[in-house]
Amino acid sequence: MSEISTGGAPAVSVIIPVYNCAAYLPECLDSVIAQTESSWEIICVDDGSTDDSVSVLREYECRLAGKMRVVEQENAGCACARNRAIPLARGSYLMFLDADDFLEPRCFELALDAARRTNAQIVVWDLWFYNNQRKRRQHPPLGILHFAPFDFDGQAFSWKRSPDDFLMS
Repeated sequence: MSEISTGGAPAVSVIIPVYNCAAYLPECLDSVIAQTESSWEIICVDDGSTDDSVSVLREYECRLAGKMRVVEQENAGCACARNRAIPLARGSYLMFLDADDFLEPRCFELALDAARRTNAQIVVWDLWFYNNQRKRRQHPPLGILHFAPFDFDGQAFSWKRSPDDFLMS
């Protein structure tokens, strides 16, 4: 587990909208806690959950003492929950994470390295699905998601060079 520090502004503010995801929250939150990059904060907006989500969030908020904040609101949807959290973020970068998703341990480390090395404002990466029935990760089948073929040899690109590809992804 990463060492938790509370001094200074974090590198990454992780914004997690939550709606009836109590069963998935521990894995999601633990995947942030386990990051090799320890400069982060978590802002969760409970969007009117009717399950045990708020209890799970409050338990982690106490455990993380200053590294996590929980905001509660009436159900207004995922976008409203994210927008509610953005002004609270103190990090240099924002990351939107869904409450039923989890991260690989080096996610922040690698993304921050890429952003700093290339002076990027946005970093994108591939994703994997987790198949609950088969208990394994799998890549999305072709045709399910469309990611434009950004082939810049690992270099930063400008949306001005290919705005259609950027907006479609």
